[in-house]
Order: sequence, then structure tokens, then C-alpha cells
Amino acid sequence: MLVVLDANALTADPRLTGSVWELLAARVSAGYDTVVVPAVAFIEVVANQRREAAVVRQVLDKHGPRLRKLGADDAASAFRGSLDRLAAGYETWLQERLATLGFVVDAMPDVDHETLVKWATQRRRPFNDNGGGYRDALVWSAVVARLARTHADAAFLVSGDKTFTADGGELHPDLATDLPQGGSVMVVPTAAKLAEVLFASLRGTTGPDVDPRLSAYVTGLDAASLVDWVADRLDDALARFDLSPEALALPRWSEGAAVEDTYVLELDRRPELAGGFSGSALVPFDARIEIGLSFELDALDADAAGLASSDHGGRDRVWVTLHKPVDVRLLVKFDGQHHLPTTLDVLSVQALNDDPGHDEWVPPDHCHAQRRRA
Repeated sequence: MLVVLDANALTADPRLTGSVWELLAARVSAGYDTVVVPAVAFIEVVANQRREAAVVRQVLDKHGPRLRKLGADDAASAFRGSLDRLAAGYETWLQERLATLGFVVDAMPDVDHETLVKWATQRRRPFNDNGGGYRDALVWSAVVARLARTHADAAFLVSGDKTFTADGGELHPDLATDLPQGGSVMVVPTAAKLAEVLFASLRGTTGPDVDPRLSAYVTGLDAASLVDWVADRLDDALARFDLSPEALALPRWSEGAAVEDTYVLELDRRPELAGGFSGSALVPFDARIEIGLSFELDALDADAAGLASSDHGGRDRVWVTLHKPVDVRLLVKFDGQHHLPTTLDVLSVQALNDDPGHDEWVPPDHCHAQRRRA
């Protein structure tokens, strides 16, 4: 399978430390996939990192007088030097990191610029309604060229740019006409979503380089034995996900909630080896997790929710902690030599609505309230 990574797929994790990259590397090593980064995407990622470094440098320069008052001139100067070296060396570092993973950086596609001008003036995808989209057009041309050159019949394009898709998320009809006969492209918005799709298509399969003893261990593993291990690492693994009330389908009066605690209810599916390499393996789990959210309610909202008496004088607020159940897709890496889990990553978080058909929402019995004076 051909996998093409757009710039935003890499910019989301510019150091490529997530377990999803190890999964893709394992599939490349096993001969399942070819992972390609178009040259235009590579250039954009490098430029994005340098801009990020410039922003941080501007912040340091802005607070120069304060740093001098603190006697932190030398520390700030050393940090600036490290920042500049990281920014200057990122291009080389990224080339080496991609090569280590087995990913390929493609050359610029051989594009007919007259065609691109016509696409832009006709507002044909991947150009947008304002005629912008030159870089997206080069990415798309790279996808089409790869399919034609390798005679592949299908590809994943990992991109959060909506110019590639129709309203339903499928490939836009304008672009479907560019594909070789019988070819297809599925657009997925993130690398984590790609991992979910690949897991779904490869349940129970193993690559040729997987240690058979590890395969037997992982496929026979009792998920319950992992609960404590996962629970200890869950908060850190969830840190990059949006756990705001809106994302968890809570009502508007709970805006401003803070995550108080998380704990595992169950790992409710038997793990299946979905790709791996000699010495270790990456294994997906479906988990049910509760997230404790704490937030304050106005007195009227509290009364409407049945959480406080009417004797509040207009100034009381109610502090509420709600345990919200969510479905989480976990990815665990196992060490092949010691048969132990080593790293945990979260691929997706999906809220379980209490009753999405109701406009009004009443907290469940295990929602605890405590009076506070505003």
C-alpha cells in the first residue's frame, strides 16, 4: 500500500516520536507499505520548524530586560544558541529520521504549469474557491505520479487539508478523474487516524520478521493484566487530546472544566498483533475509560440540574465533578526479549454521549456537588 504524508501530518509531531511512526516503520520493514513524503511537504515542514524557532526567539528578545534583571542573560544566550542550532540542523535531522523509519522523500513532480494555472483559474480542486492551493496541487501531483510509476492501485493520503475531499470526507470528484484506471485514494486527516484504518485491515496478521515467540505471547495476552500498567501512564498519554467539555459532548454550562483524574474501566477487547518487527511489536487495544471533569455552575444552572437548594442568595456556586465515560484506542509497544510493555500511545478518544437526543442534560448519580462561595 502507498502512504503519502502531507506536511500537516508531520508538523503535528515534528520530532516523529509517536508510536504511529513505529507502526508505519514496522509495516515498511515487513513489506506491507511504501511511505512517501513529497518534496514540497518536506520543505514546508522544515520551514514551519524554523518559524516556530523564530517565534520563541522573539519572545526571548521581548523579555530581554526582565531576563537581565533576573541575572539570566547567560542562560538566555545559551538557550538562543541551542535554539538556533536545532532550527539550522532540523532539515538534516529530519532527512535522517525519515531514512531510519524507511520513509522516502520524493523529488518534485514533473508538473505542467499551464495545467496548474487552469486548475487555479477554474477553482478546480485541490485549489480552493479563492484560487489558492499551489502546494496542495504539487502534493496531489506527487500522489498521482507515484501511483502511475509504481502501478499501485490504491493509496492513503494523510492530510488535514479539506481541499482534497468532498463534504462526506471522500476524495473529491475533481481529483478522482486524475487517477490511473482502477486507482483509488483514501484521504485520512491524521497519522493517528491512518493507524486506526491500518489496524482494522490487518487484524491478526503479522509481518515476516516478527519473532514467533513474541507473536504467540502477544496474541494470547490477557488484557486485564495491562490495566494497572496503562492506568499509571494514561494521563500523560491523553495530554495531547482535546478533553474540553465540548469535545466530550457536555453542555455549555460546563465550559471551563478541568480534568481532575482518569482511570481505566476495562480493556474490553483481546489484543491482536497488527504489525511488528523483530524484537518488539505494536498492539492495539480498545479501552473504556472514565475522565473526571470538575467545573463550576451558576446557582440557577445548579438548581436546574438538581444539584443545589434554592437558598443561595444569588452568590453561591456549585463545584461539580463528573465522571465521563469515553472510548479510547490505545497502542502498546512490547519488548520482544523480556515480553513486557514498554510504551503507551493513544490513537483516538471518542466521547460516549449520555443521551445525544436531549437538549437538556442531567448529571448521573455519581456526579458529586459541593457548595462554594463566589
